[in-house]
This record gives sequence, C-alpha cells and structure tokens, in this order.
Amino acid sequence: MQTLFSLPAFRNRYLSDTALAHHHTCDNPLPASCLECQMLKLGDGLVSGRYSVKAKAPPASLTEYDTEQEAPKFQEGVKPSQFKALIGKGHEEFSTMRQQDSEEFLQHLIDRLRSEAKRQGRSEADEPTQHLKFGMEQRLQCSECKRVGYKVDGADLASLPVEAVEQGVNEDGKKSWKQVRLEECLDSFCDTETLSDYSCSSCQKKVAAQK
Repeated sequence: MQTLFSLPAFRNRYLSDTALAHHHTCDNPLPASCLECQMLKLGDGLVSGRYSVKAKAPPASLTEYDTEQEAPKFQEGVKPSQFKALIGKGHEEFSTMRQQDSEEFLQHLIDRLRSEAKRQGRSEADEPTQHLKFGMEQRLQCSECKRVGYKVDGADLASLPVEAVEQGVNEDGKKSWKQVRLEECLDSFCDTETLSDYSCSSCQKKVAAQK
C-alpha cells in the first residue's frame, strides 16, 4: 500500500479535494464497509506524515535487546485494521490472519478497486489502476515452417524469476546471497522457451516451437 501511494496517480486520486469530499456524500451508513472511505483514510494516513512519529514505548514483543546497545526506535505507524477486514471480506485467504502472498493481494486489490469504480459509475480510464496496465506480448515461431504468431495479453503484474545463488555464510552465521540485477531478472523472464508439443495451424501437426 505504501508503494501504491508513492505513485502520483494514486495520491492525486485519493488525496484531492474532490476525492475527500466523498466523506460528506457517502451513502454507506458504515464507513468501515465502504472501500472508497477506507482508501481515503489509508491514503491520508500514509501520506500525511502524522503517524511517522516515535512511539512512546517499543512493542511488548520486541523489548528484549542488548541493554548496552541503543534501544531500537519504533514508530506508531498506521494500523489499517478496518481496511484489512474490508478488503479480505469473503476471500478465502485474505479474510484470515495467515501469511499471504503480496502479489496475489495486490491483484485482488486492483480488481476490487476496479469493481468499486464501476459501481460508482466512474470511468476506468480516470482511475489510478489504469496506470498499472500493460500488454504482455507472446511470440511463437514454428520450428518447421518458421511461421511466427503474435499474441498480446493484458496484465497488471509480472512475476520475475530471481536466481538464488548462495555465496557462503557471513560473520553472523547467516547465509549470504549473490546480488541480482533487475535487468537479469527481466532477461530471464523474456528468455526463449521451447514448446515440444505445439499445434501449428500452418503445418497442421504437432511440432516444436520457440516461445
């Protein structure tokens, strides 16, 4: 959520005077059940800076530290419990307190925001989720006739492979890993793949193809 609200499109959408006027016109008697209200509230909490202050005392579960060292600094921060309950309502995974996948949550949130925009009669082209859309082009080439086919699928997210190469153990006894550049992940994501059982419409048979 911090990453989303670091984007100008999301800040402009949920922190403008027009957006904040929703608090006075919301037709939902329970703000905790209104996704628009919760996004406005969360956006204000994250961007305003009012909650970026030092906590009076560290959380009870984190009070054990070396007394010879400086005590760790904690912030009160934002606790979006109402947002969490609303966005996870009716969802098999996100309605629980189990550890969850952040990518799946982001896609779920994007879908919910688009549904809410449609319910409100807002144009999807004006919504910040529009800025997350891109086209994923797939290229397939038959190994026999060399015919090439292209297909573009709409997407919001891309799962990049990250190579895990262990480099030993550091002085604290923890495993250390090789640094991976983003460009390497993108190259791996776009690397050529061989399909051994491709149905070529030109050859009219099963052939190998390069994807």
